[in-house]
Amino acid sequence: GDRVAVLMRTAGGAELVVFDAAGEAQLRAGDLGAAFGAAGGGAARTIDWSPQGDEVLVGLDPGGLLALPLEPGGAARVVAAVDGVGSAEW
Repeated sequence: GDRVAVLMRTAGGAELVVFDAAGEAQLRAGDLGAAFGAAGGGAARTIDWSPQGDEVLVGLDPGGLLALPLEPGGAARVVAAVDGVGSAEW
């Protein structure tokens, strides 16, 4: 592909940054664990691209999966909010 997704640990939890081939950030999403509230994870652990390449799936510790669209203004959606479900794989 022509993009790379990077998970970074921050003081606020985890941040996902997607870069294009020129090294420009296409998407920056922070505080990923906040989408789960008390039921989900905090630290991002794994990532995987959707088969169409239009979303990134993020697995969080101790559990939870979050899908992030690459479209500008697209809303992240919780795929699973269960402890122990944190490996991102489509």
